[in-house]
Amino acid sequence: MTMVDAQLMETRKWQVTDIARAFGVPPHMIGETTNATSFGTGIEQMGQGFVDYTLGPHLERIEDELNRKLYPRNPYYIEFNADGLKRADATGRANYYKAALGGTQNPAWMTPNEIRSLENLPPAENGDQLAAPNPAALPPPPLENPDNAKP
Repeated sequence: MTMVDAQLMETRKWQVTDIARAFGVPPHMIGETTNATSFGTGIEQMGQGFVDYTLGPHLERIEDELNRKLYPRNPYYIEFNADGLKRADATGRANYYKAALGGTQNPAWMTPNEIRSLENLPPAENGDQLAAPNPAALPPPPLENPDNAKP
């Protein structure tokens, strides 16, 4: 390859990056991966940033316009759900769901059927109850200190 051809290739690489920048798209989403690894949390974080900072404002404007025109005085509304675009890897989701179900000693804030719904799974029988924390795993209540007791 001649020096002129090498310089042309370098210029073309910068053109791809400039196009991605103009549209607010991370370079890896249009195939430019020379400066980034193709795996790991860096790419995942860039993808989530794209959904939050590039797609998010567009989706909000579309929602607002459609709701203004289609449902001006109605209890119905349009809302995009971009959670599927921001899904973490299987291990991250499993850890999040484990914590949502109460983990080992915390109170639950989600039911099994709410989690199944997020994963597009059918509801489970008796899955609409929040799990109670395991009483044996909870720390004992603090002992009262007579020196600090209120009169």
